[in-house]
Amino acid sequence: MAKDGTNLIVKWNPHAGAVRRAPRGIMQIEDGKLKPIEQRLDAASLRGGSLIYGISSDAVKLRLTVYPGAGVSLTETVDWKQ
Repeated sequence: MAKDGTNLIVKWNPHAGAVRRAPRGIMQIEDGKLKPIEQRLDAASLRGGSLIYGISSDAVKLRLTVYPGAGVSLTETVDWKQ
């Protein structure tokens, strides 16, 4: 993850097995006191390996969940602080 001006560039490994197999995913974003948002990701977005988010605070929590198979999910959470 890297900051570029007022944006965070969030990256994940698009070659990871769970990401390659997943037809969908969700990026949940908690940005300071703002209402949490969910960005739905399709297979092409997951394989792109990145997302750009315009931050509003100095503390952001990102949670990526992918669904590589029926009834299976994998989640990774990252906290970013300026």
